[in-house]
Amino acid sequence: MSYFGVTDLLGLVKSTHDFESRFTDTLVGTLPGFVETYRERSPINRIGEITAPVLLFQGLEDRVVTPDQATRMATGLSRREVPYALLEFEGEAHGFRSEAARVRTLEAELAFYAGVFGFTPDVAPLELTTDPPAPREEPEDDLPVVEQLPEVTPEAGVTAVTGEPVIREATEPS
Repeated sequence: MSYFGVTDLLGLVKSTHDFESRFTDTLVGTLPGFVETYRERSPINRIGEITAPVLLFQGLEDRVVTPDQATRMATGLSRREVPYALLEFEGEAHGFRSEAARVRTLEAELAFYAGVFGFTPDVAPLELTTDPPAPREEPEDDLPVVEQLPEVTPEAGVTAVTGEPVIREATEPS
């Protein structure tokens, strides 16, 4: 079961908002030095080891763990024919705030356990699938179009790429 969970640590580093952007440095290690550790610890890269049904909850407005994390996990599970349910919540972010979303997740969780452990709950059943998740349209960026700036010749004594000072070795007069 995953409530808006990280499935790809490298993907998290690339897509999370600035406040969380360095969070994994202390948990996993700094990049690029720990790339292999990030890969080893990412559930998406260990999907071949998952055989039990999985329940994924994801807020579609989540900027901490973006919705593509849950979608990619669901896609990977479907390729391996592992039963799963992906419940996505419009208007919810990282942590569900609305009463309707919280009630729905608790009822789905109870139904999930009922299906796995074989008892009859007093909530609607939860349908698991092995089909890939439906593709979702990407929202259009509402950012303004930025015009291309002209190329600028760097100031003498600095590099064009970084603007760092150029250090030249002193030469002896001949």
